[in-house]
Amino acid sequence: MQTDDVMAADGWLEELCEPHRAEIEQRLLTLHLDVDDRFVLARDAKLDRALRELLRLVFATVPDGCEVYLAADRCQAAVARVGIGQVTLRWQIAGPAEPPPIGSEARVVPIHPIPADADGIVGGSAATATRAAFEAADWVLQLESVPNGRELIAHAVRA
Repeated sequence: MQTDDVMAADGWLEELCEPHRAEIEQRLLTLHLDVDDRFVLARDAKLDRALRELLRLVFATVPDGCEVYLAADRCQAAVARVGIGQVTLRWQIAGPAEPPPIGSEARVVPIHPIPADADGIVGGSAATATRAAFEAADWVLQLESVPNGRELIAHAVRA
């Protein structure tokens, strides 16, 4: 491995998020980055591809005006190989549809984001392709919905 192939995780993740900057601004999204400054990664095209797939999934399912949390930290062991760590994303989705109004409220049609089915996203083809991309990079991706059905959490760790 050449030294050029090793970089701090914060710079690497910021670079991967850069193509989404215009979308983040236009859609009034807030991206929170929380990266352990001791976490360094060996650049890997397969892992780059997997994280790009995951970011596409996030931006395809997060409603406008919401927040996305992206965290990365190194393995907690005192001594660990370069690149051993975890990446976690948590983001909101539209969630299940609200029950229809009753009585006089039924005459007014409320404006809601199109409801997203968290379990459908977790089991969908985009999530399956994203998991396969992480597997090809020797990482494991766990994707699950938060019990309220309005948030998803993706947790990737080096296999």
